[in-house]
Amino acid sequence: PFGHDESTVASRQRRDSWVPFPLDGRSKDPGAMKIRSQWVAFGVGVLLLLGLLNHVGLDEILPLVRHTGWRFGWIVPYFLLPILFAALSWKAFFCSQHAYPLPGVVRATWVGLACNWLLPVAQVGGEIAKARMLSSPSRDLIPWAAMILDKTFQLVTQCCFGALGLGLLLAFRFDQATFRLALAGIGLLSLLAFGFWRMQRRGLMTLGHRWIQKILRSQSRQEGAKLAQAMDARVSKLYLNRIKLLKGFAWRMCFRFAMAGEVYLIMGWMGHPVTYVEAVIFESLGQTVRMAGFIVPAGLGIQEGALTLIGAALGVSPAACLSLSVGKRLRECLVGGPALLGWFLKWRQEPEAGDLQSSRSSL
Repeated sequence: PFGHDESTVASRQRRDSWVPFPLDGRSKDPGAMKIRSQWVAFGVGVLLLLGLLNHVGLDEILPLVRHTGWRFGWIVPYFLLPILFAALSWKAFFCSQHAYPLPGVVRATWVGLACNWLLPVAQVGGEIAKARMLSSPSRDLIPWAAMILDKTFQLVTQCCFGALGLGLLLAFRFDQATFRLALAGIGLLSLLAFGFWRMQRRGLMTLGHRWIQKILRSQSRQEGAKLAQAMDARVSKLYLNRIKLLKGFAWRMCFRFAMAGEVYLIMGWMGHPVTYVEAVIFESLGQTVRMAGFIVPAGLGIQEGALTLIGAALGVSPAACLSLSVGKRLRECLVGGPALLGWFLKWRQEPEAGDLQSSRSSL
């Protein structure tokens, strides 16, 4: 009589199931707040991008993009070089490299880059995808431990590359807005790298053993804890091998400089040629700001704003800078799209269950 019968309760449950924000102010899903923050950041990025496009005008951007013509197709085979360097950087941290042929590492790296380019994964999901792709179906821990070091060195090398770009920019011309933006990006990435390294020293995987249990599909919480401890031990052991650290750093820096080659080619094809040093400034500072704004999916709006500021400091028109950003995003689709499609088809054929024999053997 007071509206608390079973049908009323069921209807209320159905009503509350679709509400995006719980009525009591508490999130039912731990990931809900993260998803909402990404949507907010995405909206901010879209507004920034639309503002830049409205200020410059599509009638000035599109002719420059069309000017590249058929030559832009060469960016796809050229990008095999950065992918190879990224794969060699990751492979440098493997303990038993003979068990992981280079073509397989290159394919996994290709998929990881594509995920980080085109999916809202905060520059982390791609690393998980490539490690899982290489370790499946054996559930080996070596790719996962190497991935942790590789992600650390991605942050470290980007800080070094950004500092180099900032120094080169100051040698050309001092621009206060660009200097502050680049310095803030380098500072944030440095803090992230240091914090990530400190968490590894304290046992990153042990702290998140439930996540390890889910990723590696262990059957019990105890099994997940053992796998996490084994991975932490392997990561600590890798840090003791200075030769591997130097190799990983060197190959990752080669990747950074190869990415600057992309800027050099695209700007030349658009009819706004720049020197390779200027291309290094564009790539180093632009990518630093984009990585610092990792919360924004695909760095939408962040990359465009950063490149426009850098171009203003170098005397490059805003239309050319936005056209460069369009070219980079077209490359991400051309190179990353097939990788995501192949990965999705492979994922659908992947068995849901598998034993953890090799993971136990790696303990």
